[in-house]
Amino acid sequence: TRIPDVVAAKPDLVILAFGMNDSSGRSAEEYKSNTLAMIKAVREAQPQAEFILIATMLGNRDWVTLKHELFPQYRTALQELTEPGIALADMTSIWTEMLNRKQDWDLTGNGVNHPNDFGHRVYAQVLTTLLVPPNVETAAAPLPSEPFAVRLWPDKAPNGDDTLEVSEAKITVHLPKHPGGSAIVICPGGGYGGLVTGPEGHGIAKWLNSHGIAGIVLEYRLPAGRSFVPLLDAQRAIRIVRARATEWQINASQVGIMGFSAGGHLASTAATHFDADKPEAADPLDRPSSRPDFAVLVYPVVTMGEKTHGGSRTNLLGATPSKELMDQFSAEKQVTEKTPPMFLTHAIDDGPVPSINSKTLFDALQSARIPSKYLELPSGGHGLNGYQGPMWDAWQKQSLKWLAEQRLIRVIEDGN
Repeated sequence: TRIPDVVAAKPDLVILAFGMNDSSGRSAEEYKSNTLAMIKAVREAQPQAEFILIATMLGNRDWVTLKHELFPQYRTALQELTEPGIALADMTSIWTEMLNRKQDWDLTGNGVNHPNDFGHRVYAQVLTTLLVPPNVETAAAPLPSEPFAVRLWPDKAPNGDDTLEVSEAKITVHLPKHPGGSAIVICPGGGYGGLVTGPEGHGIAKWLNSHGIAGIVLEYRLPAGRSFVPLLDAQRAIRIVRARATEWQINASQVGIMGFSAGGHLASTAATHFDADKPEAADPLDRPSSRPDFAVLVYPVVTMGEKTHGGSRTNLLGATPSKELMDQFSAEKQVTEKTPPMFLTHAIDDGPVPSINSKTLFDALQSARIPSKYLELPSGGHGLNGYQGPMWDAWQKQSLKWLAEQRLIRVIEDGN
């Protein structure tokens, strides 16, 4: 792998591209372990080095020495290694899509596993999207200047129990005039009985726009005891943003989720219940991963246990939920090594939703060594003094600062 030569160059950025030869039989677990070892070896000498991990193109489908089922497994393994400073260039999914339209000979120089000039240009375009954030000056088309709505489920929406329904659930997309490439799906609160889309939705989107961040306001379905319905909508929203990332000048590796009160519960649930990308899915909108790259939780409901907000729990889980169901929807019990980084904030005098909700989740994140920050506010109650004043300003300033320091977002001052 010539890692000593890489270290000797004292790089700021390292691009790792392995997988084609490994696919003759190396397991995804070994592939992941080897990649992680290379990252650690470089970072021991260059702690600030960043990485782009390339999920490889596909070899010719008639090449019998390759185990083709390993390619998507390798991609998933690399996705699991992503974190602040480690990004994924997913050539596997792109090559899969191109092979629906072209033959191997159209993309390779030898018809097997070496990209031709066209294939190399595709590689270059994918890397460029990670290295050069999109902006208005270089975009092929100007971004819409006004917010616009996108229905989540143009046909029928799933209910999580093998039934479908007609749904008006939607996202309203607020795009900044000067984009930095980051996007945040916003989940308004309302106790799972309504939606506070003004100050906890469109107002937040406008604030994000002023910093070059796309604000995506999610109007999710209210559960009425159908516990999985809001989560399905949140996952769909994240996938839609990633699927249309190029069109909306968004970096698909900088898509986060933010939530307030019960919307914070939904955001925490989406950050602990997600799936990997599914490039073979029939619906193109089902192909991207639903894992948010980060989460911001503002006075969130987190637990469904003793310290929960009773109305939110009843509306989401019903009057007498089982312990298993309560645990499943208590984010502090669902944290794993794959959970994305989180910023949490809560006022200690919050009556309806005690601050222990945020503190317990923060402790779980710290135990799992997930990058996280908890901003405990001395006052403000639930809603932080009506969405204004020093406590409101504090979490906004600190959240953007921390996310930028973690390299999870790119902030553009005066993005409007």
